[in-house]
Amino acid sequence: MDFPENCLDAVEQLIQQTHQDCAHLLELANKFSDIQEHLSNHVHGESLQTQYENLPPSLHGLVELNYDINNHSYCRLIEPLVYLRHYDETAQSMAISPLNSDGRPFTLSTPRIDEPEDNSHIHLRIPFRSHLWDGLFAMRTQAADMNVLGKDYGLNPETIRGLTQFLTNEPIPTPSDSVYLGQGVRVRYFGHACILLQTSACTVLIDPLISYDIQTDSRFSYTDLPDQIDLILVTHAHKDHILLETLIQLRHKTKKIIVPANNRSSPADPSLKLALNAIGFEQVEEATCLQRLPITEGEVLCLPFFGEHGDLDVDTKLSYRIRFGEINILFFADSRIIDDRVYSDLVPLIGDVEMMFIGLASQGAPMSWLYGPYLTQTINRNDDNNRSLSASDANHAIKCTSIFKPKQAHIYAMGREPWLQFIMAQNDQNQHQENIEVEKYLSWCRHQDIESKLLYMRQQWELIPK
Repeated sequence: MDFPENCLDAVEQLIQQTHQDCAHLLELANKFSDIQEHLSNHVHGESLQTQYENLPPSLHGLVELNYDINNHSYCRLIEPLVYLRHYDETAQSMAISPLNSDGRPFTLSTPRIDEPEDNSHIHLRIPFRSHLWDGLFAMRTQAADMNVLGKDYGLNPETIRGLTQFLTNEPIPTPSDSVYLGQGVRVRYFGHACILLQTSACTVLIDPLISYDIQTDSRFSYTDLPDQIDLILVTHAHKDHILLETLIQLRHKTKKIIVPANNRSSPADPSLKLALNAIGFEQVEEATCLQRLPITEGEVLCLPFFGEHGDLDVDTKLSYRIRFGEINILFFADSRIIDDRVYSDLVPLIGDVEMMFIGLASQGAPMSWLYGPYLTQTINRNDDNNRSLSASDANHAIKCTSIFKPKQAHIYAMGREPWLQFIMAQNDQNQHQENIEVEKYLSWCRHQDIESKLLYMRQQWELIPK
């Protein structure tokens, strides 16, 4: 944990409070693992009806016992019922503080606590679904009275004064080009896998993870977004592609979110739709492979997404083809192009491709780094490393590019922008190997006369139809 020693008492208190407040959830997790182990060791083909008698009280009414087609018994959580019984908004809070640099403690190991002698942030225990957040974050570009907003949502005067310190009475300058009025498609790279597509009639944002307005270099930030986002597309459920911190700040201006449908039989694949609905996103739709989604003057086609999930049975992952008029753009995110036959069969559905974006983060973390808490059995170190959370390497990307023959093919989703370091675990050895793969792919593209770049920080293109 990235805390000074004088925070030890606060950290210990947080641990004790978590064990106390979440005791019923910890019991639920332990009992769920126990019943999975029991079924695996003792039930081999007979009827499961009598096994309901073995369920502990904490699981009654929340699970269904099933066999898969290989005759392996398992316990399936009925996720909406878990929300109904256990969802607790009182556990939600948000810390607001000034941010003058990209340096932030790593989020998976360092929680936000009220540090001694630190008056720079305000910790508000207000449910995420509260429209207070919409009103507050809209004030980034729209003037409002904090006293009125605070009183509308029952904030005490001290909290209102604390929030007012982050506001200004002066108009905040916003870029004049946040709205696109041209005749084609404007493509803006906001860093990592976040890309904004704009026509004069429609705005689509993919995998939103937006930098704050740090005045040290050239980057797009929240103020470069238009006042309305028609559609947000999420490729998969990893934290560098769907970040709650970003999404809540965009909720007031977002009309609809599309997320991949999950595998309801896999506890390692929870529903994004249920989670987003619970925290106040009302217009959330699930999509599946090859589903077509109409947008103004175009269409989204949902494509397969292979790999990057440790070979677990996870369905919450999609690539996308987005079409505006005759302009087709492909987004593969961290998909590992394993079976090229899948993609060659898609060529007639996709047509000529103007641009393609693919990740080459080929040195992923061990599977257990992210999915370890879901496992009911310990996995050995060699298998854990072999089943890494890796995207494509150069050879995979070359196969994909050879199939779709885009005019431009860019490498993205590498996690190298400075504002991602609080959620990414980068090291020099992995970057060295990935750099070799990047150069191999860029060199191949040059020989094929395909425009290609390793994207970093910000980039912009304008695609004009013929």
